[in-house]
Amino acid sequence: MYCSNCGAELDDRAVICPRCGVATENLNKMQTPSRTTPPKSNPLSIAGFTLSLVSVLFAFVNVYLFMVVSITAIVLSIAGLVKSRNLNSGKGLGLAGVIISAVVIIFYILLVILALIFAFSLFFLFFIPFI
Repeated sequence: MYCSNCGAELDDRAVICPRCGVATENLNKMQTPSRTTPPKSNPLSIAGFTLSLVSVLFAFVNVYLFMVVSITAIVLSIAGLVKSRNLNSGKGLGLAGVIISAVVIIFYILLVILALIFAFSLFFLFFIPFI
């Protein structure tokens, strides 16, 4: 390799010419940052996971809003899982969103069944003897 300014012969690893002090091509290569692509995010998985956490709060506030948010969270989480195959990101959040939503829905259904059993047992305990 030769210096572009004075023509002196240089080592192939030289960054500056020892004769005239001009920077070589190696210095430019060292200073140029490598272009790395930022990791792609998976908004469907993020939204599904977030809604699954919100559905936990709505389970004790409003039944209709809870069901809408839980079903939406499951749908978005499943869509995020499908999309994670192409993006290679968001698989964990999508899976967590599906699991949390499913567990909360199953817990809520069991809670409703227990409440109905309790209500019917009270009905038969207090009102049937008087009939």
